[in-house]
Amino acid sequence: MRLPQLYWGLPLILFSTLSGAHELEGATGIQERVNRFVNSNHAYRSLLDYQKTVGFSAKVARQPWSSTYWPLDKGMVANAYAERGGHSRYFAMNEMNFESRMSKFQRRIEGKKLSDADIDGMSPTEKYDLYLGDTDFTLSKSVWKSLVEHQKTAKSKKIKDWEGICHGWAPAASFMKRPVKDFSVQSIDGQYTIPFYPDDMKGLASLLWANSLIQDNSMVEGLRCNTNNPDVDYGSGKVLYTRCKGVNPGIWHLNVLGLIGEKHMPFIINKNNDIEIWNQPVTGFEFKYYNPKTNETGRLEQVAVSAKSMNDPLSKFRDPNTAYVVGVDMNFQYMDETDPTHDKTDDPSRDSVAIMHMKYELELDVAYNVLGGEWTSETDQERSWIPNYPAFMWRFQSDYPIAASVADAKIPLNKDGSTIYTDAALMRALSATASTFHYQHYRIDDTGDLDKLELDENGKPIPAGLELRPQPLGRVVYDLMDKAAP
Repeated sequence: MRLPQLYWGLPLILFSTLSGAHELEGATGIQERVNRFVNSNHAYRSLLDYQKTVGFSAKVARQPWSSTYWPLDKGMVANAYAERGGHSRYFAMNEMNFESRMSKFQRRIEGKKLSDADIDGMSPTEKYDLYLGDTDFTLSKSVWKSLVEHQKTAKSKKIKDWEGICHGWAPAASFMKRPVKDFSVQSIDGQYTIPFYPDDMKGLASLLWANSLIQDNSMVEGLRCNTNNPDVDYGSGKVLYTRCKGVNPGIWHLNVLGLIGEKHMPFIINKNNDIEIWNQPVTGFEFKYYNPKTNETGRLEQVAVSAKSMNDPLSKFRDPNTAYVVGVDMNFQYMDETDPTHDKTDDPSRDSVAIMHMKYELELDVAYNVLGGEWTSETDQERSWIPNYPAFMWRFQSDYPIAASVADAKIPLNKDGSTIYTDAALMRALSATASTFHYQHYRIDDTGDLDKLELDENGKPIPAGLELRPQPLGRVVYDLMDKAAP
């Protein structure tokens, strides 16, 4: 449906819209958009009904697990995170350290002197490579090569410290099992015993989901903001720059009620509304309706006020069919990052759960159906400040997505569907195919309000080049995860 464009730390999709920029910022087509995003023909309906069926709080069925965003400047999942003194604030130093470690491993492997301590301290991708008998460490080297290529093409020629694969961690944490314990396995060539810790598996899962083609099946509401200083209407605090207006609050509210409230299913938000991107898996919400004139809280029908009765600084931005306006004061819960360790166990008590407090007003028709909404500040006196809200929210088209590599289909299976690992040479070859996968992406013109594909004279997208997107074999990651999460 959408042609992919790689942004580090961002879902690998183009932000296409149902209509134009104004319609995206607003709520034109809200019924179709909400039903599609929630994947339900009944997601768009009166808030009075949701008040009965969902109430004012809910959580996802299973809490996603916390993890690092696997920063690029440290080597992403090829970072030997448990290695003491092996990390620098400078990407070039970390790359040199990786090359030195590779040379050391090669010497010790050739001399049959690779120790248990060497293996224990390896990065998640290095352990994966060794498990498949790949002593050339193809996936690990490809990860570093992709980072070097990214740095060369970056506008500043420098990887920023916030860049990572949170767009891989967030869905992996939402849709894969939690690795609850450490385990050890023999490499498929029988040469080595390899310990995997819960955070090793979180890393491999994050890399799989970040670079899998499953990212092509994303749905998005909102846009990436590309400035820290968007134009605002100082009379109301309304952000005027389309890219930085965030998810329309009406669509946000119904998506939250439909997905978390009714289906108890997760999605992902970019919690920031500036240049940086921080994708976070969500876990729950609680909110109160309030009267936007008096701040009195209560049930919807008690506190919603007639739009005509308001002295409303946002009136020129309201849907013209608005009959009522009601305020929403929400505490929205999402999973925050944690540093990786060699801890042998993991459980929800080790997670970091953060809260985003947000306030917005919903525009309702006479039947309390949502027409749209506007973000507001904490108080009228603070309306000149940019409100706190997510830049965009996204999820996959399937309610039960599965990530895979481009080589998974060629892995032989037993009759029960389990993976056959007897042919070590074949597994190494398939791993090399996935590790060195290059993805065709297309040129975009991002000078306007929205990203648009650049088309040739025949109306076809113009290729921008091949992009190295290293992938672990999905079946291998899932099989290893089963050992960590029985």
